[in-house]
Amino acid sequence: MEVKDVLFMRRGVGASSYSRTSTFIQKIALLTRPVVTSAVRSLLLEQAFPSSGLFNVADLGCATGPSTFVFMSTVIDAESSCCEGAGSKESSYTWEFLAKAIESLVSEGEVSKEKLDTLNVPYYTASPEEVRSIVEAEGSFAVESMETLVLEAGGGSGGDDPWERGRKSADQLRSFTGSIIAHHFGEEIMDRLYGVKLAHLLGDDFANGGQRKGVTMVTVLKKT
Repeated sequence: MEVKDVLFMRRGVGASSYSRTSTFIQKIALLTRPVVTSAVRSLLLEQAFPSSGLFNVADLGCATGPSTFVFMSTVIDAESSCCEGAGSKESSYTWEFLAKAIESLVSEGEVSKEKLDTLNVPYYTASPEEVRSIVEAEGSFAVESMETLVLEAGGGSGGDDPWERGRKSADQLRSFTGSIIAHHFGEEIMDRLYGVKLAHLLGDDFANGGQRKGVTMVTVLKKT
């Protein structure tokens, strides 16, 4: 079985779908607009830019969602502005709480301990130094700039109610972890795992002053 058959964003437009819960990604898309604008301007104004005036843009994100339109509109706006001016030419916290929620189901006999012990999560967070080293070793690109953003990622539209924030955060986490969990444990535990257990754990954490932060690395690469 291929990774794409197991690891994917939650489809559709339901409450826990990626398109409805990707608010954190939308924040990143908005905050990184200056970086994208600068990269587009740099590309359009360099002498090596193709005489055809055409270039390809790809959003290699998790899935289709509102952030895709933010990114693409940023590219188009930057291109239009640049052309007018020249005259022609956007954690560990997640899996820790999810593990606790699954352990709760194990203690109640709904999930076997063996199933939990054999869960393999293909998740790794590289440091800026590791990313730079990999890019340099591959040799096709040079790192022009690298910036780390730390953002609030805890069910932002839940207001001050920690339990509502917990529910929304659980929906967010289900949108991108659900495919792996459902494949390993079965679809039958999903609503109770995310909608009850995880939502309660997160709500309790928020009620006690906990914060959910997301760390994103913004890197601009230039073809060598």
